Amino acid sequence: MAEKWIVRDRYGNEIYLTAERWDHILEYHPELEGCLDHVLDTLKKGRRKQEPTMPHKHRYYRRCDELLPDHNHVVVIVIFSVRQHSDGTPNNFHDGLACQHTWVGKVKEMTNDMNIYKTDITFEDDRVIHFMYDRDSDDLEVVFEKGRANSTIELTDRIILRLDRERKVAHSLILVSFSSLTQSTELGPESFSMDNLDYLPPDLRQIVLEIITTPPVNRFLKVSTFSPAPSQYIPITYVERPAALAAFA
Repeated sequence: MAEKWIVRDRYGNEIYLTAERWDHILEYHPELEGCLDHVLDTLKKGRRKQEPTMPHKHRYYRRCDELLPDHNHVVVIVIFSVRQHSDGTPNNFHDGLACQHTWVGKVKEMTNDMNIYKTDITFEDDRVIHFMYDRDSDDLEVVFEKGRANSTIELTDRIILRLDRERKVAHSLILVSFSSLTQSTELGPESFSMDNLDYLPPDLRQIVLEIITTPPVNRFLKVSTFSPAPSQYIPITYVERPAALAAFA
């Protein structure tokens, strides 16, 4: 296996993915097995969106019908950091990769120096939950059950749920830019609209709602509704940072 893969995106930026990072990605998201070429194509040909809270952080998207029916997009998060080559020229490197599902997949992580913090925390109900926090990208993955997800739902732009829809269980929550997600305002925690749920098939939407409103997911996501007009209800959520996560961000 190559030690790293180097590509250029459609904007001329050089991006590389190390073998160490790829192994790390597959450990957490085994559904990406065999998807390396799709990931690299997403970096080379996909469109990108800048993260509002981190200008050097971009999300690359590309449709991939070969992943159907479980997934139809690859999404890659890339952190660009300018460093100097020995000849004085700048070098962009990143930190992002991980793919997933339904109308969105997710891809996250890459860099030589894996600035990642991992820990297991036992909660009062004796449930052990694994946490993987990437300090460079400020992304936190809360892992409830390791395994291959057959659906990945973008609840909001920065809150992604990996699940097994047949068993109706959550594999993990991916919280992109975790620090800003959990920042409190003078009126309390900031809530985020989950109107993406309106685009799901009714049966899958019901499964997702059951998962996010019951343990263990509702330990971290607090779900309610906003009614801007009579008979109009919009699901909203905020991320609660348990005291046990004080070490993160």
